[in-house]
Amino acid sequence: METKKQTIIHRLAANFVEINTKWHEIIEEEVTQHNHMVSYMNSPSGRERLQDEQPENVVESVFAIWGDTPTVADPEIPKRVEIPNTETEPEE
Repeated sequence: METKKQTIIHRLAANFVEINTKWHEIIEEEVTQHNHMVSYMNSPSGRERLQDEQPENVVESVFAIWGDTPTVADPEIPKRVEIPNTETEPEE
């Protein structure tokens, strides 16, 4: 099996980046094409995901534009609130 992979920075802005990864698998003269698009926010967690998931040359290119400081805050995850059951049991 032979695999050819290409990673393209599709859109790059101050607050986000979209990265498109295309690859071809060649198995016994049969070619299968794959396409994967992913977005990252310029937030602390988005930067971490970018570094974990993308090749070093892509990360360096994005950070060259973004700089050292995130421009977007990580979203706050709401705390779970327990709501008491106000329904009453049916009377027999």
